[in-house]
Amino acid sequence: MNNLIKHDQAINTRTISAGDSASQAIWIPARMLLAWVFANAIGLGVGMAIFAAVAEAIEQSGVLGNPELGENVGHIIGLALAGAIFGLLQWAVLRRHFTSTGWGVLGTSIGLAIGYILGYIMGGPPFDFILAPALAMLLGGFAQWLALRRQTAGAGWWVATSTVGFLIGGIFGTAIAILGLGDALGGSYPAWIALNGVVYLVAGAVGGAISSPVLAHMLRRAGPMNIK
Repeated sequence: MNNLIKHDQAINTRTISAGDSASQAIWIPARMLLAWVFANAIGLGVGMAIFAAVAEAIEQSGVLGNPELGENVGHIIGLALAGAIFGLLQWAVLRRHFTSTGWGVLGTSIGLAIGYILGYIMGGPPFDFILAPALAMLLGGFAQWLALRRQTAGAGWWVATSTVGFLIGGIFGTAIAILGLGDALGGSYPAWIALNGVVYLVAGAVGGAISSPVLAHMLRRAGPMNIK
């Protein structure tokens, strides 16, 4: 009889432990994914608002003498800074679960600048607004993937999903500007900063949401030690 009671207690203990583990495995990744979406929205939105402020300030100040040179230098500095802020907030989330993802900061910094400038060469708005986040995640995601592939299974979809997700995010954000936000804000210096902030906050939120299922998959495949 005592053996039977001990056996039942052992089964109950294992069942409760398994249930707790399952709840933890589901709940913590969900919380982490919300942090991922938030980090992308704030990082890209704040980063691009700062870009608008920096680029316009350098151009209007005339500190470089030539207005065209001031515009070009201002854009390069502002975009590189915005991409770095974007990548830093991504890293702040990823570092809690994976190591050596810091190179993504360099990738997003370079990629955002290349994407925006390439889009501008192609015809300006809306191409620059759309390509900037996509190229940021193409290069940033690739740098992150170099680290992620050694720590988890399923990382092969990370670059493609992130790039497409932020391309779609750029389209959503730009659509908001085209459909009336730009006209509502006007053409002032503060309005330009606010427009960039809102457009890219939306782009970051959409891109983060689209890429989050792959991140959740990688987190689960990495094992319980990576779920914090």
